[in-house]
Amino acid sequence: MVKSNTSALGIIFPNYYDSLVPELVNERLMGSIPFASRYRMSDFVISSMVNCGIDNISLIVRKNYHSLMDHLGTGYYVPVAARFEKNFPQYSRMQDTGKETKGDWVSLIIDHGKAPKAGSYEYAILPGTDRKTMTAFAKKPAYSVLQQDRNAHILESTSDKITSYVLFETPQSLLPGGLLQRTDTSCLVMVRKESADKVLLTVAQPDLALYRGPSDEAFDKDGKRMERSIYSRPWIDNESGEIPVTVTLKGMWNVVETPFCKVLSKDKKQTVLRFLCKDGASYEVELEK
Repeated sequence: MVKSNTSALGIIFPNYYDSLVPELVNERLMGSIPFASRYRMSDFVISSMVNCGIDNISLIVRKNYHSLMDHLGTGYYVPVAARFEKNFPQYSRMQDTGKETKGDWVSLIIDHGKAPKAGSYEYAILPGTDRKTMTAFAKKPAYSVLQQDRNAHILESTSDKITSYVLFETPQSLLPGGLLQRTDTSCLVMVRKESADKVLLTVAQPDLALYRGPSDEAFDKDGKRMERSIYSRPWIDNESGEIPVTVTLKGMWNVVETPFCKVLSKDKKQTVLRFLCKDGASYEVELEK
């Protein structure tokens, strides 16, 4: 391999010769056609570029990019225009020993421009899947987006009867999705409907709460924040602190209290529960009518 050419960018158009093999590209781009059960057609072009010293490579596709598969059987559904880039290699260091490591990596880039107004995009990752399943999923995604903004991402999986909430900010109004109405802080919530009278509720607060107090960021003489590893902080070995999370549910529900979940109030209109979250763990309770 020749010396890396950091100023060069390789661009591949994997749809360019689709017209030569129309039967093979009805549901995939030519560059993703398998070869020898291990490679894709685009791998040969990528390998040639890498051996010519071109480390930054982009694949630009114009159709059939909605579902992509990697060699481990992980499927990627991307319902917006995206750019695939393959880069060799990535260097990093082990957190505990500082030993240098390296490995190949790829990126699927959604270019949404600079500070788009009311802009949004989405993608889905299906582990352990296959081409047939991904093709069916791309034609009819088994989820719907209920909210997608800087305050929350809320999705409903129709096939699993699961509604998932990622709440970045404390909700200021009633949440969509039906059962969960409010929380008093940012958190993660999952609601799974088992039957008309039974629901599984899972709550998590990913903040480990290792430190509470004034900011301990370090700045240089010019006032610029200095990048520091979290492992260099004096509080890294502290125990995780408890974070209370209060959730309000629509309707009256019966809940068996646990050390981490208490019933604060309930009536015909709503049920209010208090969770004590710690260690970033998920806490599950069963709700019954």
